[in-house]
Amino acid sequence: MKKLATVLCIALVVLVQGCTTTGDVYTGKKGQKLDAGRTIGLGIGALLLYEVTKDGGGSSPSSGRSSACTGPYCSYPQAWDYLPGSNQWRCRDTGGTDGGQFVPNAHCTGQTVVDNWP
Repeated sequence: MKKLATVLCIALVVLVQGCTTTGDVYTGKKGQKLDAGRTIGLGIGALLLYEVTKDGGGSSPSSGRSSACTGPYCSYPQAWDYLPGSNQWRCRDTGGTDGGQFVPNAHCTGQTVVDNWP
């Protein structure tokens, strides 16, 4: 759903290229006519694009918590995370392209079970 919203916002910004009837940015030059529809559309498109991208795209796993490891085992490839909603301990990847993603609990074997995510 978020990808669809991003694509739609980008398409809106691209389609609304300017604020005049000719598609140019309004500068006040003689002969230019302000197009209120394009001006409003550009503003709405810019606002939607900002709203979609302000999270930085860093969605966290289903726990709804941050994907940034802050505990004592963050220098390890994987670390434990306590999920209070389900009362479970899960092992997570601590970095790289999969940072914050759940991995098999066996990857955290040998670590003291402490919560490494806020």
